[in-house]
Amino acid sequence: MVLRVYVMICTIVAVAAAAMFVSGNFSVMAAVVFGFIAFGVVFMGMMFVLPFTVTHSVPATKNTLPTEEPVAAPSYGRSQLENLHSGLVRHVR
Repeated sequence: MVLRVYVMICTIVAVAAAAMFVSGNFSVMAAVVFGFIAFGVVFMGMMFVLPFTVTHSVPATKNTLPTEEPVAAPSYGRSQLENLHSGLVRHVR
């Protein structure tokens, strides 16, 4: 429905501009006015599309990837961390 209205408005503006050009009444001022109208029509078209783009839902896809078991992170005791820290400090100095 919205697309029909937009196409109809674009067609009306284009036919009006063509009729003025053929009749010889398409002056520079008329071209500026039609330029503003064309800008408005393009902006209106973007506003028509925006709600459908924002609310577009992506269809759910089936997960076909193999599942892997989570791997536990290594746990370090206090002495191991102190050894790592002292090794880093010696390396930096």
